Amino acid sequence: MNDALNASKKAQYEQCGELQRLCEILKTVLKKTTARRWKLPAALLSAAPLILSSRHSIPRAPFRYQDVTVRRGVRRPCNEAKRAEYLNYDARMRLAMRPPLATGAETIEKNLKND
Repeated sequence: MNDALNASKKAQYEQCGELQRLCEILKTVLKKTTARRWKLPAALLSAAPLILSSRHSIPRAPFRYQDVTVRRGVRRPCNEAKRAEYLNYDARMRLAMRPPLATGAETIEKNLKND
């Protein structure tokens, strides 16, 4: 019984140490990159393995894959279908308008010849 308790306490200490290391890394990263914000992503990527290996991290999809339709400036999957529908409609309208346009061109030519 004592061995099981000691093992669980040891695991808790390891988790705390892991979190402390993670906090220290993030603090140093933020200190170094406050003046140079363009370096922030690269610096955070260097700390990513520790963040991902942490037992406390919740496995989630990256933000860019989470409910993409909410974000502005991102092409939604339904937009592609709407665009294809509009282009098909536009093509049908052009086909429908061809005979009148063609007859209009013929009448213009006839009128020019008659003048």
